[in-house]
Formats: sequence, structure tokens, C-alpha cells
Amino acid sequence: MIAALRALATGAYGDLPFEIGETGIAAIATAIAVARNDMSRATLGIDRTSAVVAIACEGVTDRSVFEKMLRA
Repeated sequence: MIAALRALATGAYGDLPFEIGETGIAAIATAIAVARNDMSRATLGIDRTSAVVAIACEGVTDRSVFEKMLRA
């Protein structure tokens, strides 16, 4: 989860940097984990033509916690 938060905050996937809180990152981190796992993709029927939606419901609510997670 922290790796996903860092990746989004730094624009690691070629997107603009995106800051999200420690609760809001859960859906996105799960989508990333599923995308990287062959068995999970097969079980869910996800392939190259699939569109996956993750709803990020929280921005950064505590800047100090967010900064600690970026440094962890």
C-alpha cells in the first residue's frame, strides 16, 4: 500500500503526481496488486481489454502522516 502511495505521489506511472491519503489509497493499491498477479487477473477475468475503476475517496487528511509514509 505504501509503495502505491509513493508511486502515485511521484508520478511513477507517467501520470501527474497524485496525492491521496492512507485510507483512500486502498482501492488503488488493490487494483495495482491484482493487475500484477496472473492468478488474480484470471480469477476476475481481467485482460488487456478490461477497464478497471478504483474510487479514491480520500485526499491527504494528515500531511505529517502522508510525509512519513513517503519516507518509510
